[in-house]
Amino acid sequence: RSGATGVSGKSGAAATPPPHAVALVALAGHGASTAGERDWTMAEFAHDVLAALDAAGAEHWVAVGHSMGGAVALELARLEPLRTKSVIGVDSFTYDGFYRRQPEAKIERLLRPYQDDFPHAVHAAMGGLFLPGADQDLKRWVCESMARSDEASALASLIGLLRWDVDEAVEAVPVPVTCIAAAAFLDPASAARLRAKFEIEEIDNVGHFLMLEQPDAFNDRLLSAATRYLAGS
Repeated sequence: RSGATGVSGKSGAAATPPPHAVALVALAGHGASTAGERDWTMAEFAHDVLAALDAAGAEHWVAVGHSMGGAVALELARLEPLRTKSVIGVDSFTYDGFYRRQPEAKIERLLRPYQDDFPHAVHAAMGGLFLPGADQDLKRWVCESMARSDEASALASLIGLLRWDVDEAVEAVPVPVTCIAAAAFLDPASAARLRAKFEIEEIDNVGHFLMLEQPDAFNDRLLSAATRYLAGS
């Protein structure tokens, strides 16, 4: 959930691809990660991910993020453009209502249902991100898990995302960017604008949680996109 992943590589012989590992980072206020006093911005999350990668001894990486994690991955590339080989957003970037900076009045309107009844609003929002024929047990698990999130952390993170801007971030990042997107939810106008800036790969018959719905197809796309930038590093 809104996680950022670094696929990191270490130096190896030129004749063979270097080894690489996967570092999975639960962002502050997500999973078992505590929140503490912090600025709830995408840039602050990126500092956290960088600290985790440094602690793991990573020399370089492909930054991967699902949903809000894609914004964090782009901010990580801003922080470390030489060590970030590429950025991969997973059903990220292409929802203009979330990934372009929103007016404060609109942010207030978007937050109101969550402030009134957080679990109900989460179930409604997350349930709408699955296709009608989706696995109902998976859908229930995702909705119930996210409804149990810490409300204060979740809303602060959402505000941070709504004040972020994908176009501004992409222009500031000098590394290749790819989005692996759920075709059914891809906004045509957003995709048309962003295809001029980075590659968008679509997966059919999945919703927003495509890595859970079609893991094999997703893993193939992810490994293909990631290893092209790590193999020759």
